[in-house]
Amino acid sequence: MIYKDASKSIHERVEDLIGRMTLKEKVSQLFCANSYGGESVYDTRTEKLKNGIGTISYLNDSFTGDIKKDKETIKHIQKFLVEETRLGIPALIHSEGIAGAQIPGATTFPQSLNLASTWDPSLAQKMGEVVKKQLAAFGFKAVHSPLFDLGRDPRFGRIGETYGEDPYLVAQTGVSFVKGIQGDNEVMATAKHFVGYGNAEGGRGGGEQQISDRKLLDSYCFPFEAAIHEANVKAVMNSYGMLNEQAVSTSKWLLTDILRNKLGFEGLVVADYGSVTHAYLRYRVAEDAKEAGILAFKAGMDVEQPGNQCYQHLVEAIESGEVEETLLDISLRRVLATKFTLGLFENPYEDGDYFSEIKKPEHAQLSQEIAEKSIVLVKNEDSILPLKKKLKVALIGPNSDTKTNFFGGYSSVGSASTKSSDFDKSEEDSFLRMIYTGTITDNKESLKSMGIEFEDQPTP
Repeated sequence: MIYKDASKSIHERVEDLIGRMTLKEKVSQLFCANSYGGESVYDTRTEKLKNGIGTISYLNDSFTGDIKKDKETIKHIQKFLVEETRLGIPALIHSEGIAGAQIPGATTFPQSLNLASTWDPSLAQKMGEVVKKQLAAFGFKAVHSPLFDLGRDPRFGRIGETYGEDPYLVAQTGVSFVKGIQGDNEVMATAKHFVGYGNAEGGRGGGEQQISDRKLLDSYCFPFEAAIHEANVKAVMNSYGMLNEQAVSTSKWLLTDILRNKLGFEGLVVADYGSVTHAYLRYRVAEDAKEAGILAFKAGMDVEQPGNQCYQHLVEAIESGEVEETLLDISLRRVLATKFTLGLFENPYEDGDYFSEIKKPEHAQLSQEIAEKSIVLVKNEDSILPLKKKLKVALIGPNSDTKTNFFGGYSSVGSASTKSSDFDKSEEDSFLRMIYTGTITDNKESLKSMGIEFEDQPTP
């Protein structure tokens, strides 16, 4: 079979494979299966993976505390797909990586804002190379990092994940990080969140944004354009919210007209978690899950994540003529081409020794160097420092005595559950489980299954 022959071109392999696929197998490559909350995709493989799968979410909350076992679980998932599905198409299993690989025990790095504060893009590339090695050695070939959002409102809850407010610094730091992550087509980096996410009114994450066309292109799109043309970033993730009265997840203007036609992106567009369902649950631009799926797909969204609540209806939509199968094949080509480019068909499993990688002292030394070079000095006006010996200082707020929050929400430590060996977080684990599953009403049954108790009403 041509698609299994590594000597053939990627184009030949893709076209050969598409010609062998059923409609359900094609659409399944636009799905994601998630295993957070302790449930393993492997446990439900015969149902979730029977037609193959495009991507699999395996974030820190998926880990059980037994790292060797979790590593084997990822391998078992791929082994099932490669050996027990009809066509043997491996999945893109993804994690996070802006503060280091989001795996218990992985090297923890300073947050992105610190990295940018060094004003040294070469450090970003070196950090990306370490993250790549540790991800690949565990079995991950895709990562949802880094952020190219401009951090221009300190109220934005994810300000620490940004590279700051300046488009040029964001572009240079992000491009270098992507180059380190992707290496020689070893791991897929994802530029996010396209676009304007950190500029919502009132600093509210996922809120409404109003940005003029000129500023949108010259400032907010600039770092993404750099990632596309200078780093050949393989994936782009959409932003939450409404931009100029359009829901981003269903906006053809943003995902096709600007991202592809104007900025020249040819890679994979993946949905931020739940953003396709938001089209009907939050933004009300669609009546139901089916319509949301059709709108997002036609707008240019290749893969729904973290599940397939909306895209599962694409089979019916194509059979009824609401969506053309030729349009499906366009997205399918991007998914399959990405997998071939990453060498997944030749090596779908781990690449390297994870436990050896995380013990290398030079990785910890790099983390310390970034931390030291990120320190910002401010002017000591009116001789405020040193503080008077008898002066009392009040530390107020939820972060004042919670060490883990200073590591960042996407670090392996900051996102660990009580089952993880990284940190004891028992006092706040129930809250973390709740926010990971999501707080919109369509997830209430999974919240209840985790022991979260609340009134059976829409959440705030």
